[in-house]
Amino acid sequence: MRFKFALLIALLAIPPQVVLAKSSPAKAPEEILADAERYTVKVEVQTTIGLRNDERGRGSGTGFLIDKGRGWILTNAHVASRSPGRITVAFKDGEPVLAKRIHVDAFMDVAILAIPLGEIPASAIPAKLECSGLPSSGASVFAYGHPSGLDFTASRGIVSGASWFPPFTLVQTDATINAGNSGGPLIRVSDGLVVGVSSHSYKDTEDKNATSVGLAQPVPPICHLLDLLKQGRDAHTKLLPVDIATGRNGREPTVASFAEGSRLLPGDRIVRINGSTAIVTYPDLLDRLRGANQPVKVGVKRGGADLEVLSNLRTVPDPLGHKAINISGVIISEPWRVDNAEVDPAGNLVAVDFDTEADLGASDVRASDRLKYVNGRSFTRIDDLYEYLDGLKDCAELEMIFWQVPEYKEFSGGHIVARMHKSKLERVSADSTE
Repeated sequence: MRFKFALLIALLAIPPQVVLAKSSPAKAPEEILADAERYTVKVEVQTTIGLRNDERGRGSGTGFLIDKGRGWILTNAHVASRSPGRITVAFKDGEPVLAKRIHVDAFMDVAILAIPLGEIPASAIPAKLECSGLPSSGASVFAYGHPSGLDFTASRGIVSGASWFPPFTLVQTDATINAGNSGGPLIRVSDGLVVGVSSHSYKDTEDKNATSVGLAQPVPPICHLLDLLKQGRDAHTKLLPVDIATGRNGREPTVASFAEGSRLLPGDRIVRINGSTAIVTYPDLLDRLRGANQPVKVGVKRGGADLEVLSNLRTVPDPLGHKAINISGVIISEPWRVDNAEVDPAGNLVAVDFDTEADLGASDVRASDRLKYVNGRSFTRIDDLYEYLDGLKDCAELEMIFWQVPEYKEFSGGHIVARMHKSKLERVSADSTE
């Protein structure tokens, strides 16, 4: 009798919700993969012009449904492309459906596609994301997708850890990630939650005995991005107007340069944004800046003192708003590199691609060369160049002078003259899906 009384007291000491709650049984691996089969899609892209270092042509990868009510599909930016092209997605045993890019991130290798709600199979389910933190080392995971054309298949491994690949910390796994897995879910076996978006594999090419490791974008910063998009807020990457230096593994982000009009000083270690939780790594800083409005209060440690200074932000240009033109087969765009202020302070326009109509008179112009002059005139805005070219007669002669970034620091680079005639002039829109 005394034993029963002691047991009753012990039970009463436990919160009722704990006593009454029934733990849901963990899903078997077969069930987890059956779910993945319902939310994973195959993404195919036909790119007509390459912008921002994208390659033209046909490619494919993986994506997965994350919001059935909005028709949102998550994939890699390098799968969705940042250039004009046609994108389709297909659920298993389904026909390809035209998709539209609604967000492409220039820092994280992440893109959000949208398809009409009526095209989503009734059996499809959205993937569940692990937004609370990075997966623990040793956790068993599935990499699901279409590796090397083997559609809707999985490989299994463990989370090896979190590795620093500037500017982000990526989830590392020994689950096999091959071409075609890109953009697919990395799924934790214990609960079926997606803990990463497979992006690529890494191998030390100098070590002949090295094996590849799989890398995936972590989910928590993606969850923040998605929350901002759902709220109708600006979700693009924002940066402080200074260069940032980091310590080992991206820790202790520190101001490394002066910027006109900024109160930040070289050596300031950034610890908070707008009173946020502590910033430990550079990815923390990027996550706190995403969605912030101008100006921000930057908490820094300066010479042993804790200070708070105001700073403006610079927004990384939206790849889908990228401006370019096609002039007689040469694709010219506005500069898109985040570090363009350091690489090319003059802000010259850039040659980014060439189509079959390009005839530069056997010149050596390459993609990424900077356009200095057109018929002796200098342009830093693509709209101004378009207006000038539009005012010229058809077949008018054009003399373009490009500057090539030097391959060796000992040399200052070279200037290339390209001569052609005006045979085509059209704007190039990165958000085209046809």
